[in-house]
Amino acid sequence: MVFLRALKTWKTFGKGWTARVNGVRAVGQAWASGSVGPEVQYIVGGDAKAFLSDAKRAPTLAVADATTGGGVGSGGLAATLQQVQDQLAPLSYSSELIGKVVAGLIVISAVLTIGGLAYRWYANRRKTERLDALDLQVKTDAQAAA
Repeated sequence: MVFLRALKTWKTFGKGWTARVNGVRAVGQAWASGSVGPEVQYIVGGDAKAFLSDAKRAPTLAVADATTGGGVGSGGLAATLQQVQDQLAPLSYSSELIGKVVAGLIVISAVLTIGGLAYRWYANRRKTERLDALDLQVKTDAQAAA
């Protein structure tokens, strides 16, 4: 059932597949207990095959990388603006606008960085679940190089 739920076509065929699996389980349990068991029913279209190519794709990590990079970049920009404001402070009045922009960039930087890292964790978790459901192994960098 875990394998079947990992397929893109689950929404279309999931109800029938669940009924078929439950029927096979009921017959198997009846036979295992020595009973004649329920009557086996044929469901039209129930013999459709599922292929690995039908599996849903795992979320991409590019979104996580871009978001985290944007957060780090915003933090660097905020630090630069803060330094400029500190250097210009003796020459003129402190600009409230620069202070607000720096504070906003710091908040945006934190949100983007944390969001990017959280999405990376989510995407890696989904990828591992799909590979496990499809009975595939995760290749490490060392295995891929060999």
